[in-house]
Amino acid sequence: MKSKPSTISPSYCRSLPRLFTRELSKAVEPYLKQEDEGKFRCKTCQKLFKATAFVEKHIANKHPELVRQLDEVSILLLDVDFLAC
Repeated sequence: MKSKPSTISPSYCRSLPRLFTRELSKAVEPYLKQEDEGKFRCKTCQKLFKATAFVEKHIANKHPELVRQLDEVSILLLDVDFLAC
């Protein structure tokens, strides 16, 4: 039995990582504080970073309990339909 061809467009597949990054940025926002230009702090442990991307990665890795809701987004991104990309 042949499987149905995927109806997901290639451009949609390329946008999935950006979707997750956008969601991570939103989830981390309450735990991030800009100290000065080019200085960002994790409000949970007070560690200082040079860019928001580093704080986002830090929170996702060191404080995963703060971004639990993203687990649902991750599961959706790994759904079988998305693997056709």
